[in-house]
Amino acid sequence: PDDIKKLKLTFAHTLEVEEFVALDDIDTRYLEKPYYVIPADGAAVEAFSVLREAMAKKRVAARSCVVLYQRGREVVIQPFGKGMLLTELRTHDEMIPEKTVFDDLKSPKYDQDLLEIAGLLIDKKVTKFDPSKFEDTYE
Repeated sequence: PDDIKKLKLTFAHTLEVEEFVALDDIDTRYLEKPYYVIPADGAAVEAFSVLREAMAKKRVAARSCVVLYQRGREVVIQPFGKGMLLTELRTHDEMIPEKTVFDDLKSPKYDQDLLEIAGLLIDKKVTKFDPSKFEDTYE
């Protein structure tokens, strides 16, 4: 709740867009925490809606910086339903280079029949993504 108040205060009047990036160019490894975004007041609805619609048609997200938790955070903002979705980004320094993880991984030879069987198993289990099925089994 306090974080939401701070978030509203951060860009209650304006939000400075650094640049627009194609949605397909956003590396999902950098996406961290999402927030819903709506206009601050009735006067902002038209500008908000026009920007959201233009971004949706161009399939782009806005990159910006906002203050969250009393710290500047890089974010992307993209059209989402009638509003927008602001997502915190991890910094490049927070990412483990993939080479440090995958370089020693061997690529074994395998039978093409096994690949076909694996494909059949996958086809049998493919479904729509449904987060309502998720359970927190820790608590």
